Amino acid sequence: MRAARIPAASIWSARTPEQQLFPALRWLRAEHGIRRWCVIGNDYVWPRETARATKEFAARTDIEIVGESYIPLGGRNFRSALDLIERSPAQGVLVFMVGADCAAFNEAFARAGLDEHRLRLSMMIGEDVLYAGGPESTHGLYTASGYFESVVSAESMDFGARYLRRFGAFAPALNNIGESCYEGMLLFAALAETARSLDLRAIESRSAGVSYGGPRGEVRVRGAHTTQPVYLAGADALDFDVLAELTS
Repeated sequence: MRAARIPAASIWSARTPEQQLFPALRWLRAEHGIRRWCVIGNDYVWPRETARATKEFAARTDIEIVGESYIPLGGRNFRSALDLIERSPAQGVLVFMVGADCAAFNEAFARAGLDEHRLRLSMMIGEDVLYAGGPESTHGLYTASGYFESVVSAESMDFGARYLRRFGAFAPALNNIGESCYEGMLLFAALAETARSLDLRAIESRSAGVSYGGPRGEVRVRGAHTTQPVYLAGADALDFDVLAELTS
């Protein structure tokens, strides 16, 4: 079979804002009354495009985006972002930051005492970020994902047991971002097996209705994305406590 380069826009196993972010915003509005948000993001395409989509979503609801601030990747000067949050009427902060940047921002946010009266919703965060920021930085921190190690299901527990047997008790945390990479390989294998080819045109022509079983249960391809459960979790010190299954 001849391999083909598959563009990023083909089929994604990642969650879209419609599946993940917007239902989380609705849940926090219903459960905690959080309506006004500031956006704090790294300065590149994903945070800015996600913020743009969020503002479009907010315009159709009673949710408001009351401020935005973007910080270069690797930057550690959060003063203007923290001042913006403190001066604003925001009840919550949307954190569109990644990795060590996210952990450092969470530490600075907590040191400034902003976690006393404002929630955070971070959309690209795993246990590694909790560990890096420390338990003092996670009060009032939420996220949404298709997988958490704490999800109680036969598929998730089997995945965790196999990971433990393969890599041992001191392996890196089995977080949702790493699991998403594994899901991507499962999706690609299911698509290629159904098409019996690695050619992009063959995969796209046979992708409708493709499904596979993985740590998230059964996942099906619908259009250019996949359908799967999405959960909302709150940080409990250095773990995620799953609070609800979200509906889009």
